[in-house]
Amino acid sequence: MQINPKNFNAKLDPFTVEVHNSCYPIDTHLDSISGSYYFGFDLENRDWSIRKNYVLAAIAKLLLPAGENKPHYGHVAFSDLEIGGYGGACFTAHAVLQNIFPKLWADRALKKIQEHYDLFLEYTELNNFNITVAKNSAEIEQSRSIGKKVALFCIEGAHCLGIPTVSNQKNRLNLLRKAKQDQNAVYLTLNHYSSTDISPASYKIGPDWMRHLYKNFNNDTTGPASSYSNGLTEFGREFVSLANEVGLLIDVTHTNTEAIIDICEISKANNRPVFASHASLRTPIGRSQSAPSKHTMRGIESEAIHAIAETGGCISVVMCPYFLQDRRDKNGKQIKDGGLGLVVDTMEFITGYLSKQGLNGSKHISFGSDFDGGIACLPREMNSGADLPILTQMLLDRKWSIEHIQDLYSENFLRTLKCSEA
Repeated sequence: MQINPKNFNAKLDPFTVEVHNSCYPIDTHLDSISGSYYFGFDLENRDWSIRKNYVLAAIAKLLLPAGENKPHYGHVAFSDLEIGGYGGACFTAHAVLQNIFPKLWADRALKKIQEHYDLFLEYTELNNFNITVAKNSAEIEQSRSIGKKVALFCIEGAHCLGIPTVSNQKNRLNLLRKAKQDQNAVYLTLNHYSSTDISPASYKIGPDWMRHLYKNFNNDTTGPASSYSNGLTEFGREFVSLANEVGLLIDVTHTNTEAIIDICEISKANNRPVFASHASLRTPIGRSQSAPSKHTMRGIESEAIHAIAETGGCISVVMCPYFLQDRRDKNGKQIKDGGLGLVVDTMEFITGYLSKQGLNGSKHISFGSDFDGGIACLPREMNSGADLPILTQMLLDRKWSIEHIQDLYSENFLRTLKCSEA
């Protein structure tokens, strides 16, 4: 994938361009297709006008705290993938309302991912983009060899498999198998905004009235992850074992620590890796106060990071500043904006921590921006995904080796994906 420096809005050192073009960067968590699906964004023309579902758009803006730099949406269009030198991306599908109120909405099992897939095909076939759907690691490598970008489709939240009731468990196991074999899902994020009968979520967003509804309709606890004490349920153990069997990579972003440890134990016994597609740290670097921000409560704790790495998996770092820091101004208000340095600091913390545990930390780190998803600001150096090479420049400035940068951008994720496949 070649950067065109003439189209790039920053001056790039030729060596940076050469390194970036050697990396085939794969963003492991990108929500741009979801933005087009729910709100009608035109990803070809970078037209971010909301054409449908104004109610969901209003709710999103109400719940997501906006930073100053590129808030809410408009982060990555197809042209940004080209200019930014991407190799590809994992596009996510999630059932927003089923996620928040799973027992209220009708069961639309697997329909979401199919509809996202169809929308992607509509865009690419109409506009002849240099991108193709890949179903596994072999197809990624094949596309890479001919200079083609790849789109991988993933499910964020097991809610997409149907209503989480005991009577529906057998059907959901069947749909889990179908998600991999028929829908070609690459990974499944167990949780999203809420807990299920598989595993508890790390943190549930929303104001108090919404948390009360969570409690009424999900029949579980609300609030920060520290209030949870349980890991995987018995059904959750069966669910994870089947995912391992069919070769569907499990993503533990949004899942609580105890459940992550359980998932890693099961997966390690089955010789399968575990993955985090857009993670942050539970205790961010430089926390300046004892009362943590709710945005950092969704992060992963050190013991969970170690457990993931021990399975041979990798941890992708999210690129939203307020998930990576917990700083306040003089009035006690959270500082939401920040630079790419926060992203690199978090990557270096994870690699350093794992190295101290006797592991090769550089082999267990990747990147998953979460752009166009539940984040409402970009690092201040970036205006869109087209600016991804600025991250490469920063990594080189910090004396990262070329191999380390290549591992971060694609090699670690590709190894993890390959090892997950049946």
